[in-house]
Amino acid sequence: MGLRALLGLEDAGGKYLARSVQLDGCPTVIVPVLTNLIHSRYDHDASAAMAQLMHGDWWRLHVQPATSGHQPQIVAQPSDHHSDPCSGTIGVDGAGDRQWAYLLGGRLRLHVYLGVRRLTGETRWEPWACWSLHDLPALPYQELLDVQRSGYSRQWAANSEATYVEAVAERFALPRSRVARDFDDLSPDECRALGLDRTLHNGGEPYRRTELTAAHRRSLDALRRGAKP
Repeated sequence: MGLRALLGLEDAGGKYLARSVQLDGCPTVIVPVLTNLIHSRYDHDASAAMAQLMHGDWWRLHVQPATSGHQPQIVAQPSDHHSDPCSGTIGVDGAGDRQWAYLLGGRLRLHVYLGVRRLTGETRWEPWACWSLHDLPALPYQELLDVQRSGYSRQWAANSEATYVEAVAERFALPRSRVARDFDDLSPDECRALGLDRTLHNGGEPYRRTELTAAHRRSLDALRRGAKP
């Protein structure tokens, strides 16, 4: 619940025009909706299906499983908020508070993007999956689940690192962008030498960032000045 997503169209240059989905915007929910809409309701006509989706923003979209004597049905709840489609460019514009994007691109392909928090604090789009629209009906649920789980793992690790950098920047009273740049350049050996855990997998307490000793701080400061730690 609460996973915001974009759903729309993308051109060859990465520019997109999309609508928002407010809840349950994960691959195991949205990809079955697109599959049903394109291949069942609109008889393989992706343009007609997307025209329907681009009509407005959505509170929630999901497929109601088939029951005895009935085919699967799409349950669509339009958003009460009326606005124009949002636009941007993948790789240029940030993802904001959206975690997933599903954009139909050229050659009838579905591009899936993941919103990932950078060390600087902003959230940017990363390419995460790509499927031919023709292949969607045969796409195994397990593949969707694997894409979804790996995405959450990536988001969790990135968020942990970004939170760590934020704490280090505050502790040393340094601009976050500078700390993020230096931290991103540290090798695993340098991280271990400084006692810094990039992934925060530290003794089962991933958000404890208070064990930096005075020696660690001096070493990190020396590293930033270009000296040997």
